[in-house]
Amino acid sequence: MQHEGTKPCDFTFAGVFTACATLRALRHSHQLHSQLIQLGLHSSISAGNAWVTMYARCGAVDAAHQAFRTMTQADSVSWNALVAALGQHGHGEEALKLFAQMLHKGIEPDRITLLTVLSACNHAGLVEEECKYFESMSKEYGIRPGSDHYARFIDLLGRAGRITEAKEIIDRCLPSLIHLYG
Repeated sequence: MQHEGTKPCDFTFAGVFTACATLRALRHSHQLHSQLIQLGLHSSISAGNAWVTMYARCGAVDAAHQAFRTMTQADSVSWNALVAALGQHGHGEEALKLFAQMLHKGIEPDRITLLTVLSACNHAGLVEEECKYFESMSKEYGIRPGSDHYARFIDLLGRAGRITEAKEIIDRCLPSLIHLYG
């Protein structure tokens, strides 16, 4: 593209950041990030979301957090990316604080948001917190838990030695969870 004199747009950068994340190519990502800023595309939500996700997948949680903070606009995807990054890399309590900030800013959680929150609790072993968030899905947010939410919840209960509770949930929800046994 550059050899032909074509300037990339924000969606091009989003795609390349996604490729860098898949390859864990952090060095190349830094170079691309610099180009993004030079071209004045750093305020793009799509590029910013890919940027945060890329740093997170490369294990650079501080860089992901910094990228998030420098975004001029953030949507639920932006928040989800950082909550997931924090949760996956051992910062479960910080992920929950960020989720609370998201709610405070008036960003409505979606099923992916709650999946990342449950995952953060799961990675950090925050059993009671995960129970609270799982229960709040339908009661507070009107989101019906899917099999992926149940899988996270059952996994945490099992890891915490709460086998009876995990089995009760499986027995109660077996028709919709049958593919978890595969």
